[in-house]
Amino acid sequence: MVNQEQTYLPGQSGEQYQFLLSLLNHPIFIENADRKAEFVNPAFCALLGPDFSPDKLLGADGKTLHMLMGMQCKHQEAYTGGVENAIHSGQAETGVATELKNGRFLHRDYYPFIANAQLRAHIWVYQDVTPLHQGADSLKSERKAFMQVLSVIPADIAIFSPDHRYEFVNQSAVQDPGVRTWIIGKNDTEYCAYRGKPKELADQRAQYFQQALQRKEAVSWEEVLKDAKGNEHYYERTFYPLLSETEEVASVLMFGLNITVRKQQEQQLAMAHQRYLKTLDNLHEAVLMADGELKTYFINDAWRGSFGKTLEQARNGIIFDLIALGNYEFYRQVFSVLSGFTENVQGRIDIKDKAGRKRWYKYKISPGMREGEQKGILATLNDITEQVHMEENLLEVVKKQKELNDLKSAFVNMVSHELRTPLAVISSGAEIMQMMLQAGRPKEDMEVYTKQIINEVEKMTAFMNDLLMVSKIEAGKIDFRPERVSLEQFIKELAGERYMPWKDGRQLSIQSKGLLREIGIDKKMFRHALQNVVENAFKYSSGKAAPRLHIRYSNTYFTISVADNGIGILSTDIKELFTSFTRGKNTGNIPGTGIGLVVVKYFIEQHGGFVAVKSKAGEGAVFMIKIPYLPA
Repeated sequence: MVNQEQTYLPGQSGEQYQFLLSLLNHPIFIENADRKAEFVNPAFCALLGPDFSPDKLLGADGKTLHMLMGMQCKHQEAYTGGVENAIHSGQAETGVATELKNGRFLHRDYYPFIANAQLRAHIWVYQDVTPLHQGADSLKSERKAFMQVLSVIPADIAIFSPDHRYEFVNQSAVQDPGVRTWIIGKNDTEYCAYRGKPKELADQRAQYFQQALQRKEAVSWEEVLKDAKGNEHYYERTFYPLLSETEEVASVLMFGLNITVRKQQEQQLAMAHQRYLKTLDNLHEAVLMADGELKTYFINDAWRGSFGKTLEQARNGIIFDLIALGNYEFYRQVFSVLSGFTENVQGRIDIKDKAGRKRWYKYKISPGMREGEQKGILATLNDITEQVHMEENLLEVVKKQKELNDLKSAFVNMVSHELRTPLAVISSGAEIMQMMLQAGRPKEDMEVYTKQIINEVEKMTAFMNDLLMVSKIEAGKIDFRPERVSLEQFIKELAGERYMPWKDGRQLSIQSKGLLREIGIDKKMFRHALQNVVENAFKYSSGKAAPRLHIRYSNTYFTISVADNGIGILSTDIKELFTSFTRGKNTGNIPGTGIGLVVVKYFIEQHGGFVAVKSKAGEGAVFMIKIPYLPA
């Protein structure tokens, strides 16, 4: 008894038949059109060896399995070559002799399974013909079992002799058991006469049967049958000639599918198409339909009223005559729908109406339907001119609201991130100091924790000061108070306080060019801006050469450039660099709030200048501050 769970059959209906196939002594192997194993039974696995089972082979490469099978054959190359030739020819073949190394003899049958004119699977059936020397009864029994399997397949299957006489018919094709027994040896003319079917049906089948015999290839056709109640049923049938070793037709397999539902749907679709066109003609939207070559074959009353074209003027004309070719986005969508890449697309387009006025329309483009089939395009245009005017007035309000929401989200995320770490350090440091006090440890041991707490408090204080600065900037509460200073001395004093050296020992390099002079600046604003740029240069270039500051005096303005060899800035981040709470994507764990450069930009603009940046990721950055001289 073969275990049902050891056999696999693809498809939703496979479970109904896998047990029946597993009962056969024939080794069976089915591979799909992509040459992947979709069914193997235990008998086939036994040919390959004891280490193989159906569950291991399911999904395996079909060529590999045939190679393994060839290794069991006495003539391996002949076997594998015959398999590839059979698949390449696409023709069914039966009784191909194969001798195994263990002395047994097999006949290999090959059936290409084709449905709806497409190859679906390759079916390989192996028969052990060794017992033929002991008698023919065993072979008849095996053939009967195979026919039993064909009998339960849910499709019309019949096998004919070359003179068009039934040798086998399954239950789906003829349900009455008595008729299935009677029909063996009869032809279609006798069968149609017996069942009261028109002689034209038998003649048609005979015609296609002869075509299959002469061409030695599959022939398909459709036929219509009426049941006892007079209802029509549609079938798609195919004759497959099965060739012998001498390339003669040994038998003909007939495969039929009931396509009644599909035909009924096609008829309903054709009727619906007429109702569809009538409905379109009554719509308020302008409607245009064109075929696959963009020849117009329908415009509705609304189109004619808006643009002045009559149906006769538009019919069989090119769509370009109705909508100017310069509307590139519209035609890009048209060709996208025609190519099948998209469907039901929409957009806006402006077209002049019949009075020559520019009007805005919302268009929708979808696959068109003609004579029950999807062909060409259907375009509907809805006049939204007034809506566009309203949207233009509201667009700026919506844009500002979005910016405000984005800013709020970024602010919450940034504050949460920047305060969480300092508070955690302060909390843990305080807890450790409390435990040290309780343990009687000297104050000197606590110094490292007090410094950590003080350092984090200073970071939080600086962070809050930055937030307050941004708040004052947005509220316009910062006054610009310039005074004349020596720029060279101002920068050297700042560098001496903070960057000679920096925390990691590096020292800022300062150079100047041009005629030294006093300039007018707001010392507080300028110090804050320059300090932020220089500290960024140090912070984002850790482990690299020290940043460089270059002062250049011209006749009408001065320029300060700060360059580093650090991580640089991604090109996609530069345009957002001076936006609140925005940081580069490559900053990683380097601390920062994303608001420093916002303050820098504002302060420099208060001086009538601007800030520019040049950078490539991984190659450092150069920030340039350019400010005109204030009047004396």
